[in-house]
Amino acid sequence: MHGIKKSNQETFPCHPRDVCRIEAGGTNPYMKNDRAIEDFLKQFEPRYNRAVQDIRDRKITASTISSIAGFMSQIVHCTPTAARLGTPYLQEVIRDTVTNLEKAGEIPRPPPELGSTSLSEMISSGSVCIDVDQKFPQALGATNLEETAQTYGNSYWEILINRNHQSPFFSSDFPVVPEQQAIIGIGRRLFPITPDIAVRVTTDPLAQKPTGSQKFPHFRCNFLECSMGEVRRINQQIVRCADSLIFFCQDLDWIPRFVTKNSNYRIVGKAKLIRGENGMLIVTTHVVERVTH
Repeated sequence: MHGIKKSNQETFPCHPRDVCRIEAGGTNPYMKNDRAIEDFLKQFEPRYNRAVQDIRDRKITASTISSIAGFMSQIVHCTPTAARLGTPYLQEVIRDTVTNLEKAGEIPRPPPELGSTSLSEMISSGSVCIDVDQKFPQALGATNLEETAQTYGNSYWEILINRNHQSPFFSSDFPVVPEQQAIIGIGRRLFPITPDIAVRVTTDPLAQKPTGSQKFPHFRCNFLECSMGEVRRINQQIVRCADSLIFFCQDLDWIPRFVTKNSNYRIVGKAKLIRGENGMLIVTTHVVERVTH
């Protein structure tokens, strides 16, 4: 396995354990069971390779679905990038809370020396920053691990097969591509699974939740052969959505140039507060934007 940095296109050989493991990364002090994330990973990680082979053999079982859906769920909820994407929602909550407390007279005016009439004004101007401990959005995401895995497992999968060995699917430190605007995790996302397999998951927010003993009664899938153009488009989005690292199975000459062309992009989280007569709603979205490293 090989890696490349988005910032300077420096390439390096690596092993998955070298780049995918974070010391104590699964321990979260905000959770009642601070090892709940690790406990969830143990449910599917040992079966992951078997699940990949099941897909290659086109013999998909409940165990296959559970393993791949679990992998997807932990990416969108528990990776460092997922925590970063969850931060704008919490910042919006804090801004709204500050505004309400000020209206209720619970927060005193700042001293005149600070040059602002309220804490809300200082937050809006940037003189006061809202700093969120990244473990907190991770903890919020972790509470949805099982539910999201169930949602993905009861959705429609397009299993994309890439037979071009000179243009394998990439992976990254955040291997997921939001192909449509996603609100609170609902929409269409693509996950590179291996160099020759990617899964596009389309979730239905109106789908009925499974009942009874059958775990994935609403699962549907279709196998599709990927064209070179489709592989290129997918890899382009994988690079753009990556936080800082891209991974690939072969050290091919064209990869650094390809990464260079797409490195000035990043997936960012956005949150917008909408007020109504009966309260407020915070809408979150993930979008890919051009940035300067």
